[in-house]
This record gives sequence, C-alpha cells and structure tokens, in this order.
Amino acid sequence: MGKVQKRWRLVKHINFVQDMKPDGTLVGRRDFGEGEHKGTVPVHRGGISWTSGSYSPKTACTNKSATRWCMDLNVRKTDRCSSRWLS
Repeated sequence: MGKVQKRWRLVKHINFVQDMKPDGTLVGRRDFGEGEHKGTVPVHRGGISWTSGSYSPKTACTNKSATRWCMDLNVRKTDRCSSRWLS
C-alpha cells in the first residue's frame, strides 16, 4: 500500500481527532464507545462536499466546498446478521 504524500486539513472544526501529522497519523483520536456522543464534528462524510471540485491550472489550486455539519451519534451493539443491509 502507498504512503501518504501530503495531507492538509480541509475543515477548521474537528473534534474526533486533536491533530494530524504530516504523514497522515492521527493524534488524540476519539474512539466512540457504546452510548450517545453529542456534537461530533465533522459529520461522517468528512467535512467536505463530495460533489466534484474544480482545478485551476493558472493558480495550481484545487477548490472544494466545505460543510460545517455536526451530528449526534448513538453507538449500539447489534447482531451483525440481523442487519438487512448485511444479510
């Protein structure tokens, strides 16, 4: 598998991790155990819009839309076989 070449923070407000090292290593990762977790930032989609972005050869910049959503999470243990999506 390849190595992380470069990383950058796409959104300013993140609370599932304290920081990210240049090699992509997460610092102070927040693991979600069973129960309620309020105000998780960003949402599961990662803080950016996954619609296509744009690239400008003139400025050598890629442009993406950021989203500032938070979510409340309720982690529950389930029987894997009982899920209609996994059966």
